[in-house]
Amino acid sequence: MRCHYCVSGEMRPGTTAITLQRESTSVTFHHVPALVCDACGEATVDAKTSQKLFDLADEMVSTGVPGLTAEVSGMCDIAA
Repeated sequence: MRCHYCVSGEMRPGTTAITLQRESTSVTFHHVPALVCDACGEATVDAKTSQKLFDLADEMVSTGVPGLTAEVSGMCDIAA
């Protein structure tokens, strides 16, 4: 699949970091499974993974601890 951003690269399986902001808290997820462009590095995450990240961020924010960072250890963790 071609990259929609640069149009010259191919999207390949890889990982990326995603930061979500909820209220005054930022939650950063590392090693998130994604398709990553081999030319420009642009990353896309599928809808199921995106929803899981949104749900996890909302859950973390509800704890009331500001400035959280979540480490997603691998593809199996987020895809389950």
